[in-house]
Amino acid sequence: MPVPCPPPDAVVHRRALLALALWSAAAALPVAEGYARAADAPGLLSATFVRVAAGAQVLAACIAVALVLLPLTLAAAARAALRVAAPVAFASLHLALQVDRKVYALFHFHVNRMVVDLLLTPGGLASLELTRKDVTLAAAACAAALGLAAAAHAALLRRAARRPHDGAERIAWRRALAATLALLVADRGVYAAADVAARSDVARAATAVPAYGPLPVRQLWRVLTGAGGAHHPLDLLDRSRPGVGEPRYPLAPLRFRAGAPTPPIVWIVLESWRADALDDETTPVIARFARESTWFRRHASGGNSTGFGVFSMFYGIHGVYLDAFAAARQPPALLAALRARGYAFGVFSSAVLTYPALRSTVFAEVPGSIADAFEGDGAMRDRAAAAAAIAFARERASGTAPFLLALFLDSSHAPYAFPPGDAPFAPYAPNLAVAEMGSTAPVLMRNRYRNALRYEDRLVGEVLAALGPRAGEAIVVITGDHGEAFGEGGHWFHNSGFGEEQWHVPLVLRIPGRGPGVRDDLTRHVDLAPTLVEVLGGEDPAADRALGRSLLEPPEHGRHAVVCGWAACAIIEDDDTTTVFANGIDESTRLTAHGPRYEPRDPSAAPRLLMGILDEMRRFVR
Repeated sequence: MPVPCPPPDAVVHRRALLALALWSAAAALPVAEGYARAADAPGLLSATFVRVAAGAQVLAACIAVALVLLPLTLAAAARAALRVAAPVAFASLHLALQVDRKVYALFHFHVNRMVVDLLLTPGGLASLELTRKDVTLAAAACAAALGLAAAAHAALLRRAARRPHDGAERIAWRRALAATLALLVADRGVYAAADVAARSDVARAATAVPAYGPLPVRQLWRVLTGAGGAHHPLDLLDRSRPGVGEPRYPLAPLRFRAGAPTPPIVWIVLESWRADALDDETTPVIARFARESTWFRRHASGGNSTGFGVFSMFYGIHGVYLDAFAAARQPPALLAALRARGYAFGVFSSAVLTYPALRSTVFAEVPGSIADAFEGDGAMRDRAAAAAAIAFARERASGTAPFLLALFLDSSHAPYAFPPGDAPFAPYAPNLAVAEMGSTAPVLMRNRYRNALRYEDRLVGEVLAALGPRAGEAIVVITGDHGEAFGEGGHWFHNSGFGEEQWHVPLVLRIPGRGPGVRDDLTRHVDLAPTLVEVLGGEDPAADRALGRSLLEPPEHGRHAVVCGWAACAIIEDDDTTTVFANGIDESTRLTAHGPRYEPRDPSAAPRLLMGILDEMRRFVR
């Protein structure tokens, strides 16, 4: 009986590498199931599709890593390096999938350019306020993943060395590649068929699958068959690149009538302030001020995250322009005009304004007026920022020179900071690690959030009091950059969806000479800049520099708002229908519609508004 021939070392490593890829894919199946559970997949077809697609993507990623490493099996020196490279590569892939799954579960988008910007932009990582527990958990996860991958690889190498050399590893590689390709073709086939049939449930489910971009089958189908008509809403998105280009803004210079007033302006923005958190318990000082001012009770931010929300309120245009304007360092027409009219600026923020890019957009012309380098947790930084704002106001309280005081408070951003012992709302969640967010009872998170807002409310009162005798002549704006979700529809925090809890924010507006009032019609952040221009005596049409209308005009029902995020924008209609569409930043988002509780609605009526909104998103770029 012939003695089996031991396999060459290269064959052993090829066998072990493929086995490690398949082992890693199997180990990552719970991650794939996590994507599926987080997906919006109500029907049998979409639920089956998302599981097959997520599994196929995981398998394809593991096979791709193995193919990249395969050349290292050819030379002895390279094979020595492979013993380290293979465990590191597969452990890194597994960790990346775990992080991406957690990001998607919380925010309903994948690790994308926004996340990369957050990590690379100065101040971005600090905005996460990582705790020691976060660092410890991350280090432990890295060590465990690397240890398991190294142990598995070593065991698979020993096993591969014991098997005779019979050429079976080549067949195994071919079968693995064929199975991977078959799964990818199958799930893409289902997606393509659903896309042609305009099955929005499958399109929504596909957004949960990592690195699963839209396929061009529908466009080709419509070209070949003429189906869908010239103004099918999906065709509008295919042709659109909203907000991309060189700024063409404003369309005409902003001019003011002779003798126009130059009152002080106080603009206060509370982080993540949702509309139902303006009440006598949570924010008593601001609630009292609201009853003495105009209280806009159905007000929409222009974004579900800070950059888009703040951009829209100061410029009066949609947040989708943010990147183009940041690249060109294009300031808002309103602030440029105030500077030309002799306004002094004091900009105070407890979060650094490099992330999001407010230093290179809203405040690009006044970098020396910005104070945002404060130390400590959110509560300590808020106290320091408010103290600086109070000093600025007091210096000008007895004078007549015009000024703009802008204050951004950050305590109400997760993990929601407030001074020890200053917690009227209990029980509340302990100081959370980022890894624990989204797994704590919503009521405990909400109470912690309300404690942070109560602290900010007190600081706002102190800043307003510092205006002294000039308080009566000042224009005062108090609002939120965006809202905050606590599990509604499976969404958490902000930048994770377009439910009302993420876009509906308070707006309190005090204009000298105007009495108190309440507005319940839909108003928007893009209306703020045109309003201030009118109060300050602007003469030119608002359309030259803004997409909103003055809030001094009579209420107009049947209006809509546009809310932008990193992956999509949304149209909010008066009946609470929310139509979500790709914004050109992330093309993976398809046209979908839902109600206030994320219940699906028909997006087929979208062209009525979408054509005009896409034109608006191209008006100020060339």
